[in-house]
Amino acid sequence: MSGFSAKPTRRSMARLCAVMGLYKLAASDGNADASDRVQMLPSEILSLIEGTDAVRLHAVDQVFLRELLDGVGNAPERFDGLFAPYLSPRWPLARLDSVLRTGLRLATYELTERKDIPQRAIISDYLNLLEAFALDKNTRALANAILDKVARDAKDDPDAKSDPDIKDDPDAKDD
Repeated sequence: MSGFSAKPTRRSMARLCAVMGLYKLAASDGNADASDRVQMLPSEILSLIEGTDAVRLHAVDQVFLRELLDGVGNAPERFDGLFAPYLSPRWPLARLDSVLRTGLRLATYELTERKDIPQRAIISDYLNLLEAFALDKNTRALANAILDKVARDAKDDPDAKSDPDIKDDPDAKDD
C-alpha cells in the first residue's frame, strides 16, 4: 500500500479495514439484511487480515472500526447526499469507482459526525488510503476537492457531534 505511511496509526488501520469491509458489503449479493451484514463485518475483516504482514490484529482500533461500519454501513446513501452535490455532472455518483465512493462515504461520516478529530487529519488519511488503492492523481485531486467542501460545510453545522464515549487512540497523534 504505497500511500500509507510505514507505521500507520491504529485509527488509520481501522479506516483501511472499514473501506475494505464496506467495499465487500457493497459488492455482496445482498441476500442478508444490511444491518445484519454490517454487524458481521468486523470479525470477517479482522479474520481476513489477521495473518497478513500488512495488517496485524492488534494494530487496528476495533472500537473505531465498529463506529465507522455502524455509522456508514447501515445508511451509505445519507453520506452520498452530502458529497454528491460537489461532483461534476459528467461524473455522477454512479460513475465513481466503488473504492473511491466508499472512501468518500467514510470520510464524509467522520467530517460531519466526529468534531473531535481534526478535519485535516481525516482528509489526509483518506487521501493516502485511496492512493494506496492505486487511484490516480486526478482521482486524488477530485477526492481532495470534494472533502474540502464537505469539511467546510461540516464546520458550519451546529448539529455535528463529538462522541465522548469513543476514546482517542493513544497512537493516533492528531488523527
